[in-house]
Amino acid sequence: MNQKHYLVPSFLASKGLVKLHIDSFNHFIQTEIKNIVRANSRVSVPEANWWLEYNDIYIKPPTVNDGGVVASRVTPHDCRLRDLTYAGEILVDVTFVRQNEVVSKKGVLIGRMPIMLKSSICVLNGKSPSELMRLKECPLDPGGYFIIGGTEKVVLMQEQTSKNRLIIEEDSKRGLVCSVTSSSAQTKSKTNIVTKDDKFYLSHNSFIVDVPIAILFKAMNITSDQELLQLIGTEESVWANFVPSLKLCLEYNIHTCLDACNWLHSRLRQPRYRTAFGTSRTLRTAANILETDIILEIQRFLRDIIITHIEMEKLNFAPRAFFLGQMVRYLILANEKRIPVSPISSYNLSYMQFIKSVTLSHE
Repeated sequence: MNQKHYLVPSFLASKGLVKLHIDSFNHFIQTEIKNIVRANSRVSVPEANWWLEYNDIYIKPPTVNDGGVVASRVTPHDCRLRDLTYAGEILVDVTFVRQNEVVSKKGVLIGRMPIMLKSSICVLNGKSPSELMRLKECPLDPGGYFIIGGTEKVVLMQEQTSKNRLIIEEDSKRGLVCSVTSSSAQTKSKTNIVTKDDKFYLSHNSFIVDVPIAILFKAMNITSDQELLQLIGTEESVWANFVPSLKLCLEYNIHTCLDACNWLHSRLRQPRYRTAFGTSRTLRTAANILETDIILEIQRFLRDIIITHIEMEKLNFAPRAFFLGQMVRYLILANEKRIPVSPISSYNLSYMQFIKSVTLSHE
């Protein structure tokens, strides 16, 4: 690394300052937007026996409609002169029910999206300097911005804490907290493990109280205390720190998975929630649910809100239970000062949000 001072100039010469923005926008319109639609593809109204399914979505090159039936292609220079937005049509292919008949339609207009200059569907993409000059554009303009109402606009990159990664941070009220922000195309949620009175709890906005972590494990079918302890670690000091949390199960008379699910069901904040598949679900109340079904009801709920970035087959909670056990273990080790608190300001635990991620997070 004796010549590391050449690294930045070489990077700027080969990549430039805006290529990352353009690549991110291209990935968004070609891949991410399709993933979003795929995750929320079906809309249904069971009472009316009606449903609609999105089969595909795509963005057309920028156009402008001057009052005619057919939209005409437009250039960035035209938009600057006429105070227009350089945007393309958002089209979808759908299948739906109409009068008990299944109907398919292609190219249904659902909106318009501003298009980044020099992106894959921009009229300037791949043009030579002479072609750019004929379009009244400067050949040295790198692109990477939008034209909104005739004004050039830039979306700034943002530094964010890493997603889907275990982080130990210090809270002024709750002390050390082990957290993970689960993020995917389907959903986003944050799971916190906190310590109160030497006991470990799950802190999640879906519950009206902090949930004793041992009860959560039992609801995930980890009913054996020995199996639970093995998920957290094998050291005596780790076990000694976790024993008070196990005793909470005895205090609440929680011994089986059914006991744990009944306890969780009675402490839910709201019966309606958004699933990991983008749809909305309503939990049945205790009066409307059979005791034999409550395990299935609560486990589906936990599948859709707890550590959702870890995939699981059906209702096999083993991968998530292992991750949850590691969260508790890290918190114990951090409390004993055997591992450091995560340096949030470190670039190790951060990433830069470009146009794709910023668009998704502000949806």
